[in-house]
Amino acid sequence: MTPRSQTGEPFTVRRVSDANETETFRVDFSRSRCFLKCYGDAALFNKSLRVLTTLADNGFEYSPKILGFSDSAKNADCNCLLMEDLGQSTLLAWPMFTATHGEMLGREVGAALAQLHSLDFDLGNGFEMNVSPSILKSVALVEEGLPHLKTVLSGNGVAGDDPLYARIHWICSAARPLAATKVVIASERRFVHGDCWAPNCVVSVALDVHRFRGFLDFDESGMGSPALDVFRMFTRGVNAHDYVSVTQLLPPIAFWQAFVAGYSTVRTLPELDDDTVLLLLLFYLLRTLLFYMRLLAQDAGLTAPRRRLEKFLAIVECSGNLLETPSLASTLRERYSIMEDSMI
Repeated sequence: MTPRSQTGEPFTVRRVSDANETETFRVDFSRSRCFLKCYGDAALFNKSLRVLTTLADNGFEYSPKILGFSDSAKNADCNCLLMEDLGQSTLLAWPMFTATHGEMLGREVGAALAQLHSLDFDLGNGFEMNVSPSILKSVALVEEGLPHLKTVLSGNGVAGDDPLYARIHWICSAARPLAATKVVIASERRFVHGDCWAPNCVVSVALDVHRFRGFLDFDESGMGSPALDVFRMFTRGVNAHDYVSVTQLLPPIAFWQAFVAGYSTVRTLPELDDDTVLLLLLFYLLRTLLFYMRLLAQDAGLTAPRRRLEKFLAIVECSGNLLETPSLASTLRERYSIMEDSMI
C-alpha cells in the first residue's frame, strides 16, 4: 500500500506486530519513519499515553517520544499513538554483535534501566505491579485457550486424550497455589518497565557502531520492585523465544557483567529473594506457554510449533519439578549472585 500524505510525499505502512489488545504499524517515508500503535482497549491506551508523557516530562531519554495521538473521547473505536522510531534493531540481534559492541550495549542498557528506576515520581493507585495476580491471569488465559487448541488439533487428527493437554493442565494446577501463597517482596517502590527483554530494547547502527537507543512497549509498566525488570533482563535479556536448556535462560556472562557494571554506576542492583525468583520465573514460563499455545493453534501444519511446545514443556518438567520444588529458581538465584559478585 502506498498512499500519499497531504504534502504529496509517498509513504508505506506495514504491520510489525499484532498482540491481543494492540497492533503496531511502521510508517515509512523517504527519509524517516515512525510507528503507529493502535489499542483495542481504551484504558490501556490512556495508561500508555500517561506513562510516556510522564517519562518525557521527567527528562527520561530512553523512551519513544509521542508525535501525536487520537482523541479517544471523539474516536472511541480508534485509540492510537504515533511514536518516533528509535532504531533499526533490538537485542535479539545479539549473535551479530562483536564482543566490543556487546559489552558497550550491556553497559548502556544497564545504566538506562537504572536511570528509569531512579526517576522520582509515583503514578499512584491503579499502577501497582503485582506478579501474583498476573500469574493467576496467565493461568486463566492458558485454561481458556485449551478448548480452542483442542478443537484445532482434533481437526488435524490429534486425539482428545493427547498427553499434551494433561501436561499443560499440570502446570496450571501447580501455578495457582504458588501464586496464592508467595509474594514479591518489594524493598522499594519505583517505576518499572514491566516487560524489559530483548525485543523491547532498541539498538541503532551507524557506521558499524551499535548503540542502545531506548526501551519499547511500556504497556505493562507501573509502580513496583526494580527486581521485576532486572530479573527479566537476567533471564531474557539477549535470548530468543525458545527455552532450549536451563543455561539458555541466562545471558552471556560478558553481557551480564557489563549490564551490572552499567546499572551500578547509577544505583545498587536490587536483591532477589527466593520467592521473587520463583514467582517471576513462573510468570514468564506461563507467558511463554501461552505464546506457544497460540502459535500452535494458528498453524495448520502442526509440526514446527508442536515441536517447540513439546521442547518447552520438557524443560519445565525436567528442571527438578520446577513448580513443586523450585530447583531451577534456586539455580538462577545462585547464578545471579555469582555473576553479580564477579563484578565486585
